[in-house]
Amino acid sequence: MATTDKYDRQLRLWGASGQRALGNTMVVLLGSSACGTETLKNLVLPGVGSFLVVDDGDEASSSEAAAAAQGVQKCPELDSSMLQFGEQSSNFFLPAPSKVATGGDDGNNNKKLSKAAISCALLSELNPDVLGFHYTVPSLEGLDYSALLEKIKQGPPLDGSSSATSTTTLPQKILVIAADQPSTVTLPLSYECHNRSIPLLVVRS
Repeated sequence: MATTDKYDRQLRLWGASGQRALGNTMVVLLGSSACGTETLKNLVLPGVGSFLVVDDGDEASSSEAAAAAQGVQKCPELDSSMLQFGEQSSNFFLPAPSKVATGGDDGNNNKKLSKAAISCALLSELNPDVLGFHYTVPSLEGLDYSALLEKIKQGPPLDGSSSATSTTTLPQKILVIAADQPSTVTLPLSYECHNRSIPLLVVRS
């Protein structure tokens, strides 16, 4: 990761040690709301090591939901359809769902990308030094946060695969951000984060 020219201004603020700490951190965002994606954007730009966007699949097709069952996935390729925003859109990283579709190998143009996948692709475009991943779940309220955090802590994805990587390349720190989530999500999430000494940031717009 470049740390001399690209990140010169922030190096003057928190030094090389601060930049290394940021680069060794993985941010897990729960909920791709405008508040959540803007918060994550401000960590992607200065060079956080990696991030994972987790959101429900309300706006995903059945094929997307089936793919999500495989677990954490790498960001999709940026497509021009992801840049078609409606006039009333309040989220720069999440166009109207009706405007985002990609055709698969079978020529089916009705396959919709999930909110997590779209946000991941657009956020990754901001800084090529940062690795982005997404994970679509049926519901954030019914998610097993104990299993999710344990999996990330033991073997977070760093190369596009969900398999555990060498401990020499694992991020040393994990930060969880819950964006615009109800207490039914934040309460069990805070309990699991506390048990694992993982910092949790709750943001609301």
